[in-house]
Amino acid sequence: MEILFGLLFGILMVVGGIATFIFVGLLLLRVIGNKGLSIKGGAIGAGASLALFIISFVTVFMIILNSPSVENDIEEAVVTHEPELKTFLPEMQIQSEVKDNRLEVTGTTNLPDDTELVISLHNEKNESFDKVVSIKDGSFSMDTVPIEELQPGEQVLKISLADKQTA
Repeated sequence: MEILFGLLFGILMVVGGIATFIFVGLLLLRVIGNKGLSIKGGAIGAGASLALFIISFVTVFMIILNSPSVENDIEEAVVTHEPELKTFLPEMQIQSEVKDNRLEVTGTTNLPDDTELVISLHNEKNESFDKVVSIKDGSFSMDTVPIEELQPGEQVLKISLADKQTA
C-alpha cells in the first residue's frame, strides 16, 4: 500500500514540478512580451502547482523515511538476541577391584583437572574414613587399601567433592 501511495505522490510531484515551470514560463512571457496569461491567473496557477509539488515532495520523503529497512531488522535482531545458557552436567565412571588383597579404585570424569574428590570407605570397625584424590587429565585413582583394613563383605563407595578445592 505504501508503494502505491509513493508512486501516486511521485507522479503528482513530477506533474506539480512541470506545471510550476509552465506557469512561471507563461508569467515571464506576460512580463516580457505582454502575451499569455494575466499576471493574476499566472500567479494563482504557479502558486497552486508549486504547492502541489511541495506537498508531493514532502509526502514521498516521509514515506521513504518511514519505510522499514534491512538495517532496522538487523539491529532489532541483535538487540533482542538472548544468549543461550549452557548447563554443565558432571559425568563420572568408577571402577573398583581387589588385586593382591588390596582395593583399587579408579575413575574417569568430565570435571576440571585439579578438582579434589573425597572417597569414603568403611574400616574393619565399620567406621567411615576418607581418601582424597585429585583429577588429572579427566581421570583419578586412589591409593590402594589392604582389604584387611576394610569392613568385611561388600564395600559401598561414596564419592563427593572436597569442601575446599585447591585451585
